[in-house]
Amino acid sequence: MHVKIGLELLAGKIVKFDIFGGLGIASRNNYYTQVAYREEEYFSEEKGLLLFNNYRYEGSKIIPHITLGFRIGFVVFDD
Repeated sequence: MHVKIGLELLAGKIVKFDIFGGLGIASRNNYYTQVAYREEEYFSEEKGLLLFNNYRYEGSKIIPHITLGFRIGFVVFDD
């Protein structure tokens, strides 16, 4: 589930700027078979902060999501 809110700004007649953000949650199920790497190579203390350890352990969990975005668009056809 994800809820987003945004703003669309027009710059002239053909350029649009779309700014948006949102919050959400996701249900994730991690299960692994035939793992072919050593855990120490990928999950050290330094790297643990970057990976947030979401993929490290098996099982079900609920995790938060944050979305921020910016798009530039051009009007090709106008009614």
